[in-house]
Amino acid sequence: MNDMLIYTLPTNGLRAAIAVAKEIHSEMGMKPDEIRLSTGERVSYNWQDIKALEHGEMSEEIYISKNKIA
Repeated sequence: MNDMLIYTLPTNGLRAAIAVAKEIHSEMGMKPDEIRLSTGERVSYNWQDIKALEHGEMSEEIYISKNKIA
C-alpha cells in the first residue's frame, strides 16, 4: 500500500476539486487516483475530459457519468 494524503476542500463541486488536482499535477507531476465528491461519487482524473469541461464542451454531469468509479 502506498502512503496517502487526503484533503477536504472547503468548497463543494467538481470544478473546485479539479482546480486543486490540476495545480498539484502541474507543480508536482502527481495525478490523483480518484476525486471524491461531496455527493459520495468517485470519479477518475481524466485530462482530456477536464479540458472539455474547462472549454464548455462538457458539463459536470457528463464528466461525472463518463469518469465515475464504481
